[in-house]
Amino acid sequence: MSNSIVWLHGDSLSPTDPALLANPAAPVIFVFDEPLLRTMQLSFKRLFFLYECALEAIAGRSGSIRRGVVVEEVRAFAAEYGVTAVHVTASVAPRFRQYVAELQAVGLTVVVHPLPPFVSWHGE
Repeated sequence: MSNSIVWLHGDSLSPTDPALLANPAAPVIFVFDEPLLRTMQLSFKRLFFLYECALEAIAGRSGSIRRGVVVEEVRAFAAEYGVTAVHVTASVAPRFRQYVAELQAVGLTVVVHPLPPFVSWHGE
């Protein structure tokens, strides 16, 4: 059993996500951000695409795809597994830092994994 969970978000829905790769035995959660979804006009196709990406990223692992308030759902998922550490890959999304701070405020240790480079550059 792992002593942490992995939180996937919209910028990290890949089986090669750094937080996933660093924690191969950890349970995984992805949360459709209900308050954010209310303000956006996402099509069913886009939502289904995100769902399929989450399924692919979680495949073969213990995990959950939820809809709700991100911090509440991640906190509840951590409590279900009896862990206090959350691993997540960094995001440039405006709400990301706020979510990390809120998770830390409720007593969770948040380990933020760096984004992989978009391309490797070895030139001048």
